[in-house]
Amino acid sequence: TASDVEVWAQATGASPDEVARLVDLAAADVSESTSWRSMGAARRQAEVAATEARCMGIRGFQPAIIPGLFQTREYATAVMKAIFPPEKHGEIAEAAARRLARQAILDDESRQFRFVLTEGALRWRAGSSRVMAEQGRHLVALSARPNVTISVVTFSMAPPVLYLNGFLLFDEAETSTAMVEIHSAELLFRKPADLAVYSRAVDLAVGSAVSGRAAGKLIRAFTSR
Repeated sequence: TASDVEVWAQATGASPDEVARLVDLAAADVSESTSWRSMGAARRQAEVAATEARCMGIRGFQPAIIPGLFQTREYATAVMKAIFPPEKHGEIAEAAARRLARQAILDDESRQFRFVLTEGALRWRAGSSRVMAEQGRHLVALSARPNVTISVVTFSMAPPVLYLNGFLLFDEAETSTAMVEIHSAELLFRKPADLAVYSRAVDLAVGSAVSGRAAGKLIRAFTSR
């Protein structure tokens, strides 16, 4: 990180100007693309869990599906079958189990989780009415936790942000990372200017969304149809 570079540069006796230059370079070289499809479903869950474990909080916006951290086993299985090709489906049972195991992090009330879902994300049919109703109940139960906020933006509301794609903000003690998943890879952004864009998008979405008990009613309604 930029902080690590600063400590190292100072320890090596670099001048203040050189320290500043190296820190700027470190902060600038912070965007990357990773092809997660090639790593397989199970390994992918292990890598995400490691990222989450470093975080003090996670923020997210999802216009398409319910976030992985909140999914039930059957919902997660359906999502993974839709993402990974048939030759990878043998890994999905293990991957779904690992995805559910990630939810243990929600028990740590020192960490904060704030997500905004659109009506479309809640209405996407991952299975039967029973599967969707179970997923809805699970979401409502999670949203009752003191460290979890799940807000909902309905179709009737003016869009607070352009629904280009979902994204996550992983907030660590000294830095944050924005992650955007596309069909072939994940994009990671750490530049302050990029982080400001995604942080503002979350704030705008939260400001326009319904939260609390009203959100719970919408979640139950949209997942039960």
